[in-house]
Amino acid sequence: MEKEIQNAAKKLEKYGIRNIDLLALVTETSYEVTFFGYVNGDEYKQSNELAEEGIIPFDKLDAFYAKIAEIVRTSPKYSKKELNILKIDEGEISFRKKDRMSDTFKIVRRWEISLGVRSI
Repeated sequence: MEKEIQNAAKKLEKYGIRNIDLLALVTETSYEVTFFGYVNGDEYKQSNELAEEGIIPFDKLDAFYAKIAEIVRTSPKYSKKELNILKIDEGEISFRKKDRMSDTFKIVRRWEISLGVRSI
């Protein structure tokens, strides 16, 4: 799984996006994927902002999100009964599971705080 995630992230480089920090929340029926990446030297921007600014086409961003969810779902670590959480933080990939009823807003908020893009 790690190699597939790294390969998918590497494809963003053709849009000038590098060194991404990513969070993916994946279940059997849904997924939420977002990332922050560096563009134009040292600008650290959120993935949807990159699409809104025309740096990456929306359809390519959607395809990237879907690819990440597919990789998670085909991983031997994946659980249909749980919320599967994939993170890339400074190049390190981690994977964990939580109860499906976990508060995804809190998970995303804690992740953004850890990146320094949101204050407490």
